[in-house]
Amino acid sequence: MKKGIRYLRYSSDGQSLHSIERQDLITSQWMNNSGVEIVDTFIDEGHTARNFDRPDIKVLFDFIKKNHDQIDYLVVAELTRFSRIAGDAINMVTKIQALYDVRIVSASRGSIYDCMDHNSFFIMGLEFLMGNSENIKRQNDINAGIYTAKAVKGLWIQGGRAPFGYKKEGKNEDRRLVVNESEAIVIRYIYDAFISGVALYKIKEKAKEMGLKRTATTAVERILTNPLYYGFQHVKAWKHNPGGLYPLKNYEPIVDPTTWKLVNEKEVVKKGKFMTTRFHFVEFYAATAENY
Repeated sequence: MKKGIRYLRYSSDGQSLHSIERQDLITSQWMNNSGVEIVDTFIDEGHTARNFDRPDIKVLFDFIKKNHDQIDYLVVAELTRFSRIAGDAINMVTKIQALYDVRIVSASRGSIYDCMDHNSFFIMGLEFLMGNSENIKRQNDINAGIYTAKAVKGLWIQGGRAPFGYKKEGKNEDRRLVVNESEAIVIRYIYDAFISGVALYKIKEKAKEMGLKRTATTAVERILTNPLYYGFQHVKAWKHNPGGLYPLKNYEPIVDPTTWKLVNEKEVVKKGKFMTTRFHFVEFYAATAENY
């Protein structure tokens, strides 16, 4: 009786345990219908397929190395579960077969791939390439969505906690930052004190006394260089679309543009070294700054 091991994986990009359940069903059905005994199952939950730096796939490789004489197949629901990077995946699968005579199986396609057969190798490569292509398209769609939301719509879309001085309200496209006045007082003090020439260590001490809750040693420096406090946000360039500072819409800044610019023309201490902080403004800054 032929024997095989299974590899199941889902990433954190919108997938869930239901994906594992589906993979479990597809792989077990193929193995039962093909008369293949399930020797062991390896599962990576919440890990990307862009590399092989995954806990259970490392255990799987070690298992194959030690027990390859008892294994005929490595079974996955689709080849994308194994990897979405075609070149790395093909090299790894070819190596596993060449060294240990273990073949990879795409259970959903009912295909047992043979890297030593040119036709089988070609079809396997196509399946890996399709997964690679889907991954590139999905990443482009994500990047396009982020750029549009931030640069065109002026939305604040970051996850996690709100920047000190703000609180979050709303969901999805209605999500926005609203000034937390008790914290905003601390922000304004930090900017005013810095412009007045107060030593940075004294600003930090006073800010903590006033209620600054950020514990990082560079928390004050980050506040001083964060354009969110005057109504702008950093946007990464995407394809031919320029990056830079773009205005947030339906947003109340805590400091005015002149104050922020004055602060960021000064030298700011970071990690014990003096660094001159400069930011490049997008062309429409002049047209929008007067609104703040």
